Amino acid sequence: MSDPRFFKKQYADFCAAHYVPIHGQPWWLDAVCGAENWGVSLAFDKAGAVIGALPFGCLKKGWWSACRMPPMTATLPLTLVYPMGQKSHSKYAFEQEVIGRLVEQLPEVLVFDQNYAAEFENWLPFYWRGYAQTARYTYRIAPLPDPEQLYKMVKGSVRTDLKKAERNGIRITTSEDVGAFYDFIRPTYIRRGGRMSFSKKALARLDEVLKARGQREILVAKDGEGNTHAAGYVVWDDRMAFYMMSGTDVRFRNSAAHVKVVWEAIRRVSKKGVGVFDFEGSMDRGLGHFFRAFGSQAVPYFRIYRIRNKALRVAASLLGRG
Repeated sequence: MSDPRFFKKQYADFCAAHYVPIHGQPWWLDAVCGAENWGVSLAFDKAGAVIGALPFGCLKKGWWSACRMPPMTATLPLTLVYPMGQKSHSKYAFEQEVIGRLVEQLPEVLVFDQNYAAEFENWLPFYWRGYAQTARYTYRIAPLPDPEQLYKMVKGSVRTDLKKAERNGIRITTSEDVGAFYDFIRPTYIRRGGRMSFSKKALARLDEVLKARGQREILVAKDGEGNTHAAGYVVWDDRMAFYMMSGTDVRFRNSAAHVKVVWEAIRRVSKKGVGVFDFEGSMDRGLGHFFRAFGSQAVPYFRIYRIRNKALRVAASLLGRG
């Protein structure tokens, strides 16, 4: 069987010909993984055309090998190209066959743990090959209406907070200083989970690519004295936008600046014609309540995993991760 790493040229051509979400683009994976630390499974039809693609992050260090989620990447896509006019029963058989071929190409690693975009719904071919799954949730506004219509749809507390931010003199500006943005949001991430899951250098590497492609904005909320209250980072492609990361200064948590940052992110991508705004998910009850206030709906996606080593399985089970 061909090594999936050698499929990258075909995968790049596939991404150019078909819609693949931003997190699955080769340039994104190069930026967040490094060119040598990701691969892709491809399935071909009888004519040699790619009909299925499954990218994955992969890392090997000595005896340790793992396919884990790349940093700053909420989900990865599994993309299928269905035959034209296919009936529902034939679609099911097509998925079983093609997804099965993609799964069989995945590396034999000690730990496999990947999140798949919500559009992927049929995980049975993984199950039949020894993988397990758990459902996680993101929050999406879909379809994304124009700002005037959305303003009428959001919860009353959002409108109240937007007015409060105005009274507090909060203004939204854009920034090109990704290092300062990282330093600002870092305390928020530490409060939530105890550590940052990505480095300043890693964010700068991804930001350089996104900036060059015109597919990101860093939004900063400041008051009249120049104090930064909140900041957010939003990325997009032709169809979807993702609110990747954000932070708030605890000294100004009651200024409602964080609400205005989110609203401005939504407003800006809506004007670009993007059809979906994805908050990139959370299992946190409080964050879910906050996201839903903007008119979003909870959307499930799969975390699919397998641990080959028995001792690692026991440890993961004790830690509640397997």
